[in-house]
Amino acid sequence: MASKYFIYLTGGDRGRKADFQAQYLRAAREIAAAAPRDGQLIVNLVEETPAAVPFRPVNAHAEAVEPVCDVIVEISVPADEAEPVLASLASCVGDIAATEIYQVEEIVQLDRQVTVPGERSPGMKYIGRLSFHQDLPASAARRSWDIHVPLALRVHVGMDKYVRNWIVDASRGRPAGGIAELSFPTLDDMLTRYFDSDRGKEEIMHDISHFIAYGVRFFASEFILRR
Repeated sequence: MASKYFIYLTGGDRGRKADFQAQYLRAAREIAAAAPRDGQLIVNLVEETPAAVPFRPVNAHAEAVEPVCDVIVEISVPADEAEPVLASLASCVGDIAATEIYQVEEIVQLDRQVTVPGERSPGMKYIGRLSFHQDLPASAARRSWDIHVPLALRVHVGMDKYVRNWIVDASRGRPAGGIAELSFPTLDDMLTRYFDSDRGKEEIMHDISHFIAYGVRFFASEFILRR
């Protein structure tokens, strides 16, 4: 049975972010080419927050608005092969200053995305690392997120892919409960069609405030190296 993981990586030299990302992408391509032909491998290169982004994370702390992270890897592998693959992806280049790993349960809610394996996916990808209210039992947080899905599908009219990842093991990363992925076919779709209307935005923000204490957001260029 396959397990999915997120690996958050930060390079040591903040002045050489682009070089670190390019080096990591090359190394990940080599790993993908050498690995068995099953299992997903996605490399997300974190970009600067776009100007005029139409929202902020719920109850965002100042340090959470512009987090430090250079690469976010998504890998799905058979459970008994996970640790060697994770170790390889977490150490395939030098100058990695920080690594966080989360095991997740993936739920694909929408997928109309058109991609070419190995090439940059069109548009922009939003990755939100979510922390739920501490006084909310896990079962209640999960139920609230489940209930949120129809509203998200109705209001986020510009997205062409929506994936929820329920974190089942955060022992190797900062405390968090879930990871949301929203993909948009163009940057303009994200900036102008993230919400269908001002009323829709209000509905979304009101609903997620019931179960999300705060979020950390990343905007990324996606490379699907293996499906």
